[in-house]
Amino acid sequence: SSGLMCSFSPLMWQYNISAEVFALHNLFVASIVYALTQFCVRPDPVPTSAAGALLCGLALTNQHTSVLLVLPISVWVVFKTSMVFKPKLLMKTTISFIAGLSPYTVLPL
Repeated sequence: SSGLMCSFSPLMWQYNISAEVFALHNLFVASIVYALTQFCVRPDPVPTSAAGALLCGLALTNQHTSVLLVLPISVWVVFKTSMVFKPKLLMKTTISFIAGLSPYTVLPL
């Protein structure tokens, strides 16, 4: 009888139907940290910085508190690679970041 009470409880259905964004946020944070460690280890920054920028954009579309992680990491990567003086690398990274933000295009206005 307790199983029936639990399964017909409105509060239980409310918690089980709602979308869970925190697990996906944890996946994005772990992926960003992994991309950052790969960026520090590998000598060629182009593929890892592009992948990291894509992950940062996706993380920002999932949960806005990701800006607390994305902003310091991106500032550090820009200064570490002197990206301001390398327009090709800056362009690739910016395009990857914008591609990560692309889920915003399907939102209704």
